[in-house]
Amino acid sequence: KLMHEQALRMEALVSDLLTLSALETSLSADRNTIQMSALIDSARQQAESLSGNRHTFHWDIEPDLNLLGNQTELSSAITNLLTNAVRYTPDGQSITVQWLLEPNGSARYSVTDTGIGIASEHLPRLSERFYTVDRGRSRAMGGTGLGLAITKHVAMRHDAQLEIQSKLGTGSTFSLVFAPDRVIHAR
Repeated sequence: KLMHEQALRMEALVSDLLTLSALETSLSADRNTIQMSALIDSARQQAESLSGNRHTFHWDIEPDLNLLGNQTELSSAITNLLTNAVRYTPDGQSITVQWLLEPNGSARYSVTDTGIGIASEHLPRLSERFYTVDRGRSRAMGGTGLGLAITKHVAMRHDAQLEIQSKLGTGSTFSLVFAPDRVIHAR
Protein backbone atom coordinates (compact mmCIF):
# COMPACT_ATOMS: atom_id res chain seq x y z
CA LYS A 1 0.00 0.00 0.00
CA LEU A 2 2.80 2.40 0.90
CA MET A 3 4.61 1.70 -2.39
CA HIS A 4 1.39 2.36 -4.31
CA GLU A 5 0.85 5.68 -2.49
CA GLN A 6 4.45 6.74 -3.19
CA ALA A 7 4.11 5.76 -6.86
CA LEU A 8 0.96 7.90 -7.17
CA ARG A 9 2.74 10.79 -5.44
CA MET A 10 5.70 10.46 -7.83
CA GLU A 11 3.32 10.36 -10.82
CA ALA A 12 1.63 13.57 -9.63
CA LEU A 13 5.02 15.22 -9.13
CA VAL A 14 6.24 14.31 -12.62
CA SER A 15 2.93 15.45 -14.15
CA ASP A 16 3.15 18.82 -12.35
CA LEU A 17 6.80 19.29 -13.38
CA LEU A 18 5.92 18.58 -17.03
CA THR A 19 3.03 21.05 -16.86
CA LEU A 20 5.23 23.73 -15.32
CA SER A 21 7.96 23.15 -17.92
CA ALA A 22 5.43 23.47 -20.77
CA LEU A 23 4.07 26.71 -19.30
CA GLU A 24 7.55 28.20 -18.99
CA THR A 25 8.55 27.49 -22.58
CA SER A 26 6.04 29.87 -24.16
CA LEU A 27 5.17 33.36 -23.01
CA SER A 28 1.54 33.85 -23.95
CA ALA A 29 -1.55 31.67 -23.91
CA ASP A 30 -4.01 31.11 -26.74
CA ARG A 31 -6.77 33.62 -27.23
CA ASN A 32 -9.73 31.27 -27.64
CA THR A 33 -13.06 32.26 -26.11
CA ILE A 34 -13.47 30.31 -22.88
CA GLN A 35 -16.86 30.03 -21.18
CA MET A 36 -15.69 30.54 -17.62
CA SER A 37 -18.99 29.67 -15.93
CA ALA A 38 -18.80 26.16 -17.44
CA LEU A 39 -15.15 25.83 -16.44
CA ILE A 40 -15.92 26.95 -12.89
CA ASP A 41 -18.89 24.56 -12.73
CA SER A 42 -16.56 21.66 -13.59
CA ALA A 43 -14.14 22.78 -10.84
CA ARG A 44 -17.14 23.12 -8.53
CA GLN A 45 -18.09 19.47 -9.04
CA GLN A 46 -14.53 18.36 -8.25
CA ALA A 47 -14.31 20.54 -5.14
CA GLU A 48 -17.68 19.47 -3.77
CA SER A 49 -16.76 15.82 -4.34
CA LEU A 50 -13.40 16.32 -2.60
CA SER A 51 -15.15 18.09 0.27
CA GLY A 52 -17.68 15.31 0.78
CA ASN A 53 -20.18 17.75 2.39
CA ARG A 54 -17.62 18.78 5.02
CA HIS A 55 -17.70 22.46 3.92
CA THR A 56 -20.31 25.07 3.09
CA PHE A 57 -19.82 26.58 -0.37
CA HIS A 58 -21.04 30.00 -1.54
CA TRP A 59 -20.98 30.69 -5.28
CA ASP A 60 -21.19 34.12 -6.93
CA ILE A 61 -20.51 33.49 -10.62
CA GLU A 62 -21.31 35.95 -13.39
CA PRO A 63 -22.55 33.61 -16.17
CA ASP A 64 -21.89 35.92 -19.13
CA LEU A 65 -18.30 36.78 -18.22
CA ASN A 66 -15.79 34.95 -20.42
CA LEU A 67 -12.07 35.07 -21.18
CA LEU A 68 -9.70 34.81 -24.10
CA GLY A 69 -7.24 32.08 -23.24
CA ASN A 70 -6.37 28.40 -23.03
CA GLN A 71 -9.07 26.22 -21.50
CA THR A 72 -6.76 23.51 -20.12
CA GLU A 73 -4.48 26.03 -18.43
CA LEU A 74 -7.33 28.07 -16.98
CA SER A 75 -9.04 24.93 -15.72
CA SER A 76 -5.83 23.87 -13.97
CA ALA A 77 -5.44 27.25 -12.23
CA ILE A 78 -9.04 27.68 -11.04
CA THR A 79 -9.28 24.07 -9.91
CA ASN A 80 -6.01 24.33 -8.01
CA LEU A 81 -7.14 27.36 -6.02
CA LEU A 82 -10.45 25.69 -5.20
CA THR A 83 -9.05 22.30 -4.20
CA ASN A 84 -6.39 23.99 -2.05
CA ALA A 85 -9.20 25.76 -0.18
CA VAL A 86 -10.96 22.44 0.40
CA ARG A 87 -7.75 20.77 1.60
CA TYR A 88 -6.75 23.54 4.01
CA THR A 89 -10.16 24.53 5.38
CA PRO A 90 -11.27 22.62 8.49
CA ASP A 91 -14.52 20.67 8.40
CA GLY A 92 -17.62 22.77 9.01
CA GLN A 93 -16.04 25.98 7.67
CA SER A 94 -17.03 27.87 4.50
CA ILE A 95 -15.51 28.55 1.09
CA THR A 96 -16.69 31.42 -1.13
CA VAL A 97 -16.00 31.45 -4.87
CA GLN A 98 -16.52 34.55 -7.01
CA TRP A 99 -16.15 35.29 -10.72
CA LEU A 100 -16.97 38.94 -11.28
CA LEU A 101 -16.33 41.92 -13.51
CA GLU A 102 -14.33 44.66 -11.77
CA PRO A 103 -15.21 48.36 -12.23
CA ASN A 104 -12.04 48.91 -14.31
CA GLY A 105 -13.04 46.18 -16.82
CA SER A 106 -10.81 43.44 -15.44
CA ALA A 107 -12.26 40.14 -14.23
CA ARG A 108 -11.57 38.53 -10.85
CA TYR A 109 -11.78 34.86 -9.91
CA SER A 110 -11.37 34.55 -6.15
CA VAL A 111 -11.55 31.75 -3.62
CA THR A 112 -11.97 32.80 0.00
CA ASP A 113 -11.82 30.32 2.83
CA THR A 114 -12.25 30.49 6.58
CA GLY A 115 -9.41 28.04 7.04
CA ILE A 116 -6.15 28.05 8.93
CA GLY A 117 -4.66 31.08 7.20
CA ILE A 118 -1.03 31.74 6.40
CA ALA A 119 1.45 33.82 8.35
CA SER A 120 2.53 36.99 6.52
CA GLU A 121 6.20 35.98 6.28
CA HIS A 122 5.24 33.06 4.01
CA LEU A 123 3.04 35.00 1.56
CA PRO A 124 5.81 36.29 -0.77
CA ARG A 125 7.16 32.77 -1.32
CA LEU A 126 3.93 30.77 -1.73
CA SER A 127 4.13 30.57 -5.53
CA GLU A 128 7.74 29.35 -5.55
CA ARG A 129 8.34 25.78 -6.68
CA PHE A 130 8.18 23.28 -3.81
CA TYR A 131 7.64 25.97 -1.18
CA THR A 132 5.24 24.80 1.49
CA VAL A 133 4.33 26.44 4.77
CA ASP A 134 3.89 23.10 6.54
CA ARG A 135 5.70 20.31 4.68
CA GLY A 136 4.12 17.52 6.73
CA ARG A 137 0.58 18.83 6.24
CA SER A 138 1.15 19.41 2.52
CA ARG A 139 2.44 15.87 2.06
CA ALA A 140 -0.51 14.45 4.05
CA MET A 141 -2.92 16.41 1.81
CA GLY A 142 -1.33 14.97 -1.34
CA GLY A 143 0.31 18.18 -2.53
CA THR A 144 3.41 18.35 -4.73
CA GLY A 145 4.43 21.89 -3.82
CA LEU A 146 3.95 22.98 -7.45
CA GLY A 147 0.26 23.94 -7.64
CA LEU A 148 0.66 27.64 -6.90
CA ALA A 149 3.76 27.85 -9.13
CA ILE A 150 1.67 26.42 -11.97
CA THR A 151 -1.20 28.80 -11.15
CA LYS A 152 1.17 31.79 -11.18
CA HIS A 153 2.55 30.79 -14.61
CA VAL A 154 -0.96 30.31 -16.00
CA ALA A 155 -1.80 33.78 -14.70
CA MET A 156 1.25 35.34 -16.34
CA ARG A 157 0.47 33.65 -19.67
CA HIS A 158 -3.08 35.09 -19.49
CA ASP A 159 -2.04 38.67 -18.66
CA ALA A 160 -3.30 38.17 -15.11
CA GLN A 161 -2.04 38.58 -11.57
CA LEU A 162 -2.14 36.04 -8.76
CA GLU A 163 -3.07 37.91 -5.57
CA ILE A 164 -2.86 36.32 -2.14
CA GLN A 165 -4.29 37.75 1.07
CA SER A 166 -4.24 35.81 4.29
CA LYS A 167 -4.25 36.17 8.02
CA LEU A 168 -3.18 33.38 10.32
CA GLY A 169 -6.19 31.83 12.03
CA THR A 170 -8.87 33.59 9.94
CA GLY A 171 -8.44 32.29 6.39
CA SER A 172 -7.19 33.28 2.97
CA THR A 173 -8.27 34.74 -0.35
CA PHE A 174 -6.52 33.66 -3.53
CA SER A 175 -7.45 35.66 -6.64
CA LEU A 176 -6.67 35.67 -10.33
CA VAL A 177 -7.20 39.13 -11.80
CA PHE A 178 -7.38 39.16 -15.60
CA ALA A 179 -6.58 42.24 -17.70
CA PRO A 180 -9.51 43.93 -19.48
CA ASP A 181 -8.23 42.95 -22.94
CA ARG A 182 -8.69 39.27 -22.03
CA VAL A 183 -12.27 39.79 -20.79
CA ILE A 184 -15.38 39.20 -22.91
CA HIS A 185 -18.72 40.24 -21.45
CA ALA A 186 -21.43 38.46 -23.44
CA ARG A 187 -24.28 40.85 -22.54
